[in-house]
Amino acid sequence: MRVWDTKTGAPVTDPLPGGNEPVSFSAFSADGSRAASATAGGEVRVWDAGSGQLLVEPIRVSGSVRWLDFDASGRFLTFATVTRDFYVWPLPPSSIGRPVPGWLLKLATEVAGGTMDAKAVLREQASGEQAFDEVRRELAALPDDAPYVEWGRWFLSDRATRSVAPGFTITPADAEKLAQEMAAVPATAPPATVAPAPAPRP
Repeated sequence: MRVWDTKTGAPVTDPLPGGNEPVSFSAFSADGSRAASATAGGEVRVWDAGSGQLLVEPIRVSGSVRWLDFDASGRFLTFATVTRDFYVWPLPPSSIGRPVPGWLLKLATEVAGGTMDAKAVLREQASGEQAFDEVRRELAALPDDAPYVEWGRWFLSDRATRSVAPGFTITPADAEKLAQEMAAVPATAPPATVAPAPAPRP
């Protein structure tokens, strides 16, 4: 994968590392800020189109990807495989050029159980529910469009009732019920073949 300037023909990014598998599909988000690639082996990657930075860990699926695209908002990546599986993948908000919010550093510290010192050694520290509650209160006071706030609220919400991912409204229980309902629907029968009428006899 590589991104090129279509006016000058100059490369915008260095070749994007994607393993040894050939790329079978690629797509740009509507605003041109992100690019996605899919391989015949079933690996999907999402990049910042300007810097070539990998934005999410590679997504592995079973079966070769036969189609992929971003939704109009750029918040979701949709793709399908030759095994007829269809995926809607939520993407993190853009962080290029933005400072990391203070609450996110607090949350990362609590999840990791400590902080990294100047020598990249984890210095453990005790954590508790009180620290998570503090981050929850901070997130509740922020506007809905603040950087990462939707993801932070989702991460700290009740696992039993939260949606399957940020940006979704369906819960895991709802998704399981829907999957069962869809599995119970019989496959559509192929259309009947109509035999041609016999030619009239002379």
